[in-house]
Amino acid sequence: MLDSKTYFTENRDQQIAYKQYGPNGNETIVFLHGLTSKKEDWNSPEINGTTYIEFFVNKGYRCLSVDCLSHGESSKPEEAANYDRRLLALDFISVMDAEKIEKAHFIGYSMGGY
Repeated sequence: MLDSKTYFTENRDQQIAYKQYGPNGNETIVFLHGLTSKKEDWNSPEINGTTYIEFFVNKGYRCLSVDCLSHGESSKPEEAANYDRRLLALDFISVMDAEKIEKAHFIGYSMGGY
């Protein structure tokens, strides 16, 4: 499991939490978790003790794992309008903007796979 500190960016007056792994400037993968999960789940041991994050960092990718709104360390607004898929997509773009990433690959499942 790799270590990373948590970073925050703001979008729509909400805090979006994420972690960054691997060197800046490399091709980037953004990991989006499913319902009831969190950004750290992508860095939990999987088959043979290797995590998804470790696998791709070892292949030379920069990886970002994001806490979706209302999960983990991200804001948890009560208003249902905040959870429109188009608005949630803007949260991920705000993370990419904060890290100066113009394009990325995305890996997600459940609600993170829309």
